[in-house]
Amino acid sequence: MKNLPMSTKSKYKQGIIKVTKEDGYIGSKDSIRIMSSFERVAVNLLIKLYKAKRIKGWVSEETIIPYVYTVDQKSHRYFIDFTVILPDDSVVLIEVKPESQLNPPKQPKKGLTESYKQATMDFLKNKDKWRATKKLCEEWTRKKGKQHRFVIWTEKVLGI
Repeated sequence: MKNLPMSTKSKYKQGIIKVTKEDGYIGSKDSIRIMSSFERVAVNLLIKLYKAKRIKGWVSEETIIPYVYTVDQKSHRYFIDFTVILPDDSVVLIEVKPESQLNPPKQPKKGLTESYKQATMDFLKNKDKWRATKKLCEEWTRKKGKQHRFVIWTEKVLGI
């Protein structure tokens, strides 16, 4: 894995990472976009798991899941952070998120702020994405006879 220049326009540590087959990367690109420092840690963990032969390979943002956003009732596309192939050919879809984004935001005492409204919209969108992803995993499990799962890696899971 080789780090390339990071973006400075966001508060998150974004950037591009070069990946190879030696890293276990089986995706169609030779570099992937990292949207946070959590995702950078997740990539390092996936490489370690591959080298320890605990996974067969992985891709980043190549699995696209259609979902309907309840707020606008329109169909959207969700690019799951990581798709991992296990030794038994089952699949794990991984989303990387801060623990704080797994629950609804707390309403401020002084009215509805714009940041609260945005956090609520983001939470609802994530719920819709994750519901669609779980449903897809259930369908894959039925069709392919292998367990397919959706998991969320937080800072607790990543040990940061």
